[in-house]
Formats: sequence, C-alpha cells, structure tokens
Amino acid sequence: MCAGLAEKVYGNLKESKNGVFLGIGTGIGTAVFIDGKVMEEIRSAGHMIIEKNGKKCNCGKRRML
Repeated sequence: MCAGLAEKVYGNLKESKNGVFLGIGTGIGTAVFIDGKVMEEIRSAGHMIIEKNGKKCNCGKRRML
C-alpha cells in the first residue's frame, strides 16, 4: 500500500481522483483510490497459493511460486 500511496502523491496517479495501483514483486500488492482517498481494506486475502508445495514465505506459509 505504501507504494500505491507514493504513486498517488508523486506519480502517475497524482492527477486522478480514482485509480488502482497494482504492484507485482515477491508478492502482489494493491491500493484503490476513490474520490482521492484510499479505500480501506475490508478483508485481507492472505496468501494466494499457486504452487501447492512452493517455497516457504518468511511468515512460514507457502509462497506463490
């Protein structure tokens, strides 16, 4: 979410009232902006398992890949 906020304040989203930030790296992160404000998280999705026996994450759960 921090990267999304930075994009809203300093980046390509700064001129937009509504937008979606999607960050893909070691995980997937998002931030949704409606009327210039960040949408509060309603429910955490947690880990999305793509490879059943993938590498362990730092939290101890299995990572996506």
